Amino acid sequence: MRRAVEFLFILCIGLVAGTLSGIVGFGSSIMLMPVLVIAFGPLQAVPIMAIAAVMARVKRADTPYEERRAVAYAIAKIDTDVGNALGIKDRAGMQFTASGDPTQMDCVDVATNTTSYLLVLKANGLITHHTVEGTMSKENLAKGLVKLNPVAYWPHWSAILKENKSGQKYAVDRWPFDQGENPAIVKVEDWYIKDTER
Repeated sequence: MRRAVEFLFILCIGLVAGTLSGIVGFGSSIMLMPVLVIAFGPLQAVPIMAIAAVMARVKRADTPYEERRAVAYAIAKIDTDVGNALGIKDRAGMQFTASGDPTQMDCVDVATNTTSYLLVLKANGLITHHTVEGTMSKENLAKGLVKLNPVAYWPHWSAILKENKSGQKYAVDRWPFDQGENPAIVKVEDWYIKDTER
């Protein structure tokens, strides 16, 4: 019975906080955090607020463009939280000296994880203007060999979002950035090796 009263109290405070922040534009966290700390303790309250913040940011996206921006912030947050839980502190790009280091990921790892995060957001109704596609790869090793720089044209993988209305595909690529930074969300024809360069 006590737990039900706590949940009802949190729901009421959440409604008031949501209404206030909808009018003012901020403030829901200030009202909710003390209540969540009392009800669940600080170790559970902080992740609850973090998840609520990510979901609120994604949920406010009214256009495909806004949704892509919100997705970038959500992916950065989720990637950081998952990385912290698993002991992954991934640095940007190709780390040749980190081969075998379990804290580092290659582009295939990052693309796979990002696709998983996108699928979770989509399954929870937080992505509405896009569908999640399979991962995609681009490369042009022949051009890289001709230019004597094969690494610049090495195979590279990314997660893909497809805009529902236009059919435009976007690469969602965090790999060139440190873990916790927003991924680049770029039209696939302009991503990595531009289609005009292939």
